[in-house]
Amino acid sequence: MSSQKVSEYKKGDLIFREGAVDPVLYDMAYGTVGIIKDYGLSSEVKIGEIREGFFGENGLLENEARNATAVALEDTGVIKLDADAVKDYFVENPVKLDVLLQGVSTHIREADKKYIRACELIDKYYAAENKGEQADPAVIDSMRKLINTK
Repeated sequence: MSSQKVSEYKKGDLIFREGAVDPVLYDMAYGTVGIIKDYGLSSEVKIGEIREGFFGENGLLENEARNATAVALEDTGVIKLDADAVKDYFVENPVKLDVLLQGVSTHIREADKKYIRACELIDKYYAAENKGEQADPAVIDSMRKLINTK
């Protein structure tokens, strides 16, 4: 069993904010976290919902600014792991390392699918443009859906 303490958040609390440099990995203990781009702005888009496993791994691995905001969608508990704690955590909980790696793999696979789909749509858009035609409205609609805009 891990010696790490569960940090608790009430519904609506921010766990981390887009743009913050926060070298911490989060392991869900309970609850639900929304991952939201442009939080609080008219362009706000929920890009994910986390109920189990890990989130925020890029903040720990890359020590770069967060690319989205994490918000507790209900009362939520997470285990916060900084660089000093992460090694011991996985030694104490080796199965959790598999969970983290599977989650990272899933994120990469989903990003690859979106990238391929975006390239296909861009090709269709420019093929029509090169013929002097307007792109099929379905192509434009698909592009908007892909980037989660209205």
